[in-house]
Amino acid sequence: MRSHGFTLIEVLIVISIIAILLAIAIPSYQGVIRRGQATAAQSHNQVVRLAVQQWLGFNPARSAATLSGTDCAQPTTLGTSGATSGYVQGTLGWPAPRGSVTCSLQGSGRTFSVTTAGGGKTYVNGAEQ
Repeated sequence: MRSHGFTLIEVLIVISIIAILLAIAIPSYQGVIRRGQATAAQSHNQVVRLAVQQWLGFNPARSAATLSGTDCAQPTTLGTSGATSGYVQGTLGWPAPRGSVTCSLQGSGRTFSVTTAGGGKTYVNGAEQ
């Protein structure tokens, strides 16, 4: 006569199947996370570069040197006071990036460099390094 419940062998088989599935899924999931962070870093690099280009375009008397050292991983609003174009509406700037992305901004005169990193990849002015 068989009692109700599972035998030790049945429980061990189920646990081993779950362990095998986790051994396959966890590395795959970590790869997806890395690729997502790299994509977020590249996207944030483009957002920051566009905002700075617009800011310099609307403010020809300004220099990118005033933005040097800016931690562009933080949400930032660029001032548009003194803009020579009447087309400035709203604010220029960028939101904080998603995920663990680092960002730095360096510039002098009318040239600047945006460096972002995430997911093991680094982007300088949109190009992977």
